Amino acid sequence: MYQDITRLNHIINDVYALVAKRHHTSIQSVERTIRVAIEITWLRGDMDEIMCIFHNTVDGRKARPTNKEFIALIVDYLNIEHM
Repeated sequence: MYQDITRLNHIINDVYALVAKRHHTSIQSVERTIRVAIEITWLRGDMDEIMCIFHNTVDGRKARPTNKEFIALIVDYLNIEHM
Protein backbone atom coordinates (compact mmCIF):
# COMPACT_ATOMS: atom_id res chain seq x y z
CA MET A 1 0.00 0.00 0.00
CA TYR A 2 1.06 3.59 -0.56
CA GLN A 3 3.65 4.32 2.12
CA ASP A 4 3.85 8.11 2.30
CA ILE A 5 0.50 8.88 3.98
CA THR A 6 1.31 12.57 4.53
CA ARG A 7 1.99 13.06 0.84
CA LEU A 8 -1.10 11.05 -0.06
CA ASN A 9 -3.23 13.28 2.18
CA HIS A 10 -1.92 16.38 0.41
CA ILE A 11 -2.46 14.85 -3.01
CA ILE A 12 -6.02 13.81 -2.18
CA ASN A 13 -6.85 17.24 -0.74
CA ASP A 14 -5.39 18.91 -3.85
CA VAL A 15 -7.32 16.60 -6.18
CA TYR A 16 -10.58 17.12 -4.29
CA ALA A 17 -10.07 20.90 -4.48
CA LEU A 18 -9.27 20.80 -8.20
CA VAL A 19 -12.29 18.62 -9.02
CA ALA A 20 -14.54 20.80 -6.84
CA LYS A 21 -13.36 23.97 -8.55
CA ARG A 22 -13.70 22.49 -12.03
CA HIS A 23 -17.26 21.35 -11.34
CA HIS A 24 -18.33 24.39 -9.29
CA THR A 25 -19.03 22.40 -6.15
CA SER A 26 -17.58 21.92 -2.69
CA ILE A 27 -14.72 19.69 -1.60
CA GLN A 28 -17.16 17.94 0.74
CA SER A 29 -19.43 17.16 -2.20
CA VAL A 30 -16.54 15.61 -4.14
CA GLU A 31 -15.55 13.51 -1.12
CA ARG A 32 -19.15 12.37 -0.58
CA THR A 33 -19.57 11.47 -4.27
CA ILE A 34 -16.42 9.34 -4.22
CA ARG A 35 -17.57 7.64 -1.00
CA VAL A 36 -20.95 6.82 -2.59
CA ALA A 37 -19.27 5.47 -5.74
CA ILE A 38 -17.07 3.17 -3.62
CA GLU A 39 -20.09 2.03 -1.62
CA ILE A 40 -22.06 1.20 -4.78
CA THR A 41 -19.06 -0.63 -6.23
CA TRP A 42 -18.76 -2.72 -3.06
CA LEU A 43 -22.49 -3.49 -2.99
CA ARG A 44 -23.11 -4.13 -6.69
CA GLY A 45 -19.68 -4.72 -8.19
CA ASP A 46 -18.10 -7.97 -9.26
CA MET A 47 -16.23 -9.06 -6.12
CA ASP A 48 -14.04 -11.44 -8.13
CA GLU A 49 -12.87 -8.52 -10.27
CA ILE A 50 -12.38 -6.29 -7.24
CA MET A 51 -10.28 -8.99 -5.57
CA CYS A 52 -8.34 -9.50 -8.81
CA ILE A 53 -7.35 -5.82 -8.78
CA PHE A 54 -6.73 -5.39 -5.05
CA HIS A 55 -5.60 -8.94 -4.20
CA ASN A 56 -5.36 -9.50 -0.45
CA THR A 57 -5.29 -5.81 0.47
CA VAL A 58 -9.07 -5.67 0.97
CA ASP A 59 -11.71 -8.11 2.08
CA GLY A 60 -14.63 -7.62 -0.27
CA ARG A 61 -16.96 -9.43 2.10
CA LYS A 62 -16.33 -6.90 4.86
CA ALA A 63 -16.42 -3.13 5.04
CA ARG A 64 -15.43 -1.14 2.03
CA PRO A 65 -12.18 0.87 2.08
CA THR A 66 -12.20 4.56 2.95
CA ASN A 67 -11.76 7.07 0.14
CA LYS A 68 -8.10 7.48 1.07
CA GLU A 69 -7.50 3.72 1.20
CA PHE A 70 -9.27 3.20 -2.11
CA ILE A 71 -7.28 5.94 -3.84
CA ALA A 72 -4.02 4.57 -2.40
CA LEU A 73 -4.93 1.08 -3.64
CA ILE A 74 -5.71 2.42 -7.11
CA VAL A 75 -2.40 4.34 -7.18
CA ASP A 76 -0.51 1.20 -6.20
CA TYR A 77 -2.39 -0.87 -8.79
CA LEU A 78 -1.65 1.63 -11.56
CA ASN A 79 2.01 1.89 -10.54
CA ILE A 80 2.37 -1.90 -10.68
CA GLU A 81 0.55 -2.14 -14.01
CA HIS A 82 2.77 0.51 -15.61
CA MET A 83 6.13 -0.81 -14.38
